[in-house]
Amino acid sequence: MKKILILILSVFLLAGCGSSKKTTKKTKTESSLKLSDVYNKRYMQDEILYVNKDQYSDKKSAYDPELVYVISPKSIIFETNLKYSSVTYKSAKLTDSDKEMIGDVKKKYTVYTKGSALGMTILLGSKKLYIANNTLDQKGYTYVASLKEITETSKNNKKN
Repeated sequence: MKKILILILSVFLLAGCGSSKKTTKKTKTESSLKLSDVYNKRYMQDEILYVNKDQYSDKKSAYDPELVYVISPKSIIFETNLKYSSVTYKSAKLTDSDKEMIGDVKKKYTVYTKGSALGMTILLGSKKLYIANNTLDQKGYTYVASLKEITETSKNNKKN
């Protein structure tokens, strides 16, 4: 009888342990902007993060508050009225230099037009868009800028 009671008690204890909530480990997934998230919006330079000293004397000389970028699936407009059609965005490998300049960088795309590198790189962070103007040899950048979307509020603030 004693053995039966111990057996029943053991079954209840085991059943009680089995019915407790299972803990699941939540994995933190860092979301990132997608290229499609930035399409067909107007952007302006927010901050210059890097300048090539051979091209610009300092970050202030690379900053252009009038420069507007519009990135579309098949075209890109920059330098206000300069438009390139038939563009493609090819995924590129992030370099240590990219990660050092932009701690938030998650994805990188090189811009091509008609099969040739255009001289621009799109960099995406978790919440921010960055653009880089490439050097002629495509091995470095002349500048890297963080961009902000132009909204009615930002237009009004700019006028004041």
